[in-house]
Amino acid sequence: GGQGRNPSADDFIKAFDSLNADTVFVLPNNGNIVMAAKQAAELYSGSDVRVIENHNIGEGYAALTMLSYDPDNADAIATSLKESMQGVITGMVTRSVRDASIGGVEIHQNGYIGFTDKTMLASFEDKNLTAESLLDRLGAKNYEILIVIYGRDAGENEKKFLRARIKEKYPRTELYEIEGGQEVYDYILILQ
Repeated sequence: GGQGRNPSADDFIKAFDSLNADTVFVLPNNGNIVMAAKQAAELYSGSDVRVIENHNIGEGYAALTMLSYDPDNADAIATSLKESMQGVITGMVTRSVRDASIGGVEIHQNGYIGFTDKTMLASFEDKNLTAESLLDRLGAKNYEILIVIYGRDAGENEKKFLRARIKEKYPRTELYEIEGGQEVYDYILILQ
């Protein structure tokens, strides 16, 4: 959603109504959204609604990519979703809005910052250098899968350069690329 655009409980209920499903799984990754989702789940009687909390888009995406409908049992699926999120690391690259020094990382206004959860790990004037440094700091070489979700402002040449650097530095890591089109983050880097 972004600031001021988080869904309300009523928005969730409208979405549940549109699904025509026996069971609905909701994967919110923001405290405000978790509260609205839980409230909507309690109020809604048309389906069995399960709220599966996660910390970031990477955990939610990893859970969905590993989703199996085989059990045909909502409890088993919910458990599987939670297990799929274990060990997933998500890094994000975006522009800095101000000068700062956070966790020993010097940040300059309008430069790029790379972080995971609330830990600042990299900052450079170039988004790709920031992404490379962030991947190194996250230990990308130790993961089998890297999913890159490109933001709206990631240019074709930047994507091509990043793709080449990833393949060069992490030849054993399987790379998946998604055109996310998100406004805030130039790159979302998901390691599984």
